[in-house]
Amino acid sequence: MGTYEYLCLDCKKRIESKTNDVTFCEFCKSENIKRIWNTNFILTGTGFYKTDSRGKTNDDAVHM
Repeated sequence: MGTYEYLCLDCKKRIESKTNDVTFCEFCKSENIKRIWNTNFILTGTGFYKTDSRGKTNDDAVHM
């Protein structure tokens, strides 16, 4: 089960919840909240960066 993180746009405080049904800020009671999309994983290895996928230059390419 994931953790959802929200930001209150009025008081600027972050709210964490185990459920996806937060409708108001628990600090200032405002309904002006926004879900923050955070990832909990990091991609590692080759092929995830622009420089990792560049094995050949245009000079090495086969021309037809």
